[in-house]
Amino acid sequence: MINSISPMLGMAVGALGTALLVQWAPRPLMLAYCFLLAAFVIQAIYLGRVAETVSRQPGVWQSLKPSLHVPQQARRMLWLVLPVDIAAWALGGFFLSLSPSLLAAATGSTSPLNGGLAVAALTLSGALAIVTLRQREPVLGLWVGASFLPLGVAVILLAVNLGALWLFFVGAVVAGIGFGSSFLGALRMLMPLAHAHERAGLMSAFLVLSYLAFCIPALIAGYFAHSVGLVMTSNVYGAVVITLALIALAGLIVRHTGGGEKHDRG
Repeated sequence: MINSISPMLGMAVGALGTALLVQWAPRPLMLAYCFLLAAFVIQAIYLGRVAETVSRQPGVWQSLKPSLHVPQQARRMLWLVLPVDIAAWALGGFFLSLSPSLLAAATGSTSPLNGGLAVAALTLSGALAIVTLRQREPVLGLWVGASFLPLGVAVILLAVNLGALWLFFVGAVVAGIGFGSSFLGALRMLMPLAHAHERAGLMSAFLVLSYLAFCIPALIAGYFAHSVGLVMTSNVYGAVVITLALIALAGLIVRHTGGGEKHDRG
């Protein structure tokens, strides 16, 4: 659960905290990085006081070499969870990079706080979904994620085209539930399929794919926003996210009707 909830809380605190600094603090761009530096220093000091949990072994430099590996027995499941995971992280990247500008273009709101609140609405509702579903069957997270994510994005697009600020936040909360649920479900469906010596490589591969989805689509959207406009870019972007989530939902339906879901229980 910690692996799933930490990114959500980190994005919420970072976005909302930075928005508060921009709204009210002096020199907010510098102050935000000062706070980050202080947090890293405190963590580094505390890390020296943490007891080692494993025995020392040779090969420390070799252990730092990146290793990505998807075990054969996990590849089919990866293809099942990947569409909704990509959709979720692509939405998260879009929110963190472009939601303040989108809110200004669609609703006329120029408050930095609204941009931070939009990100917090997405990620905090995602964290709440993770806490709620952590003791339930892993496949339920995928069902909730693949259902709520396209619904939430559709509401966001409706809000953007109507210029309704309150509706945008409603859509962000609904999409956030899908975001958190799908990420939790994907992790819990994937990781048990790997043997102990394969888990690090599988986790690395999954997170690399997730974070590529987090940044590359948002960069592309930012590029096209200059030529076709942010609202039109958002409509196309949202349509792609909805399509990916629905592909995952269709895969879950096929898996359920085919009896494959019974192997995920327990």
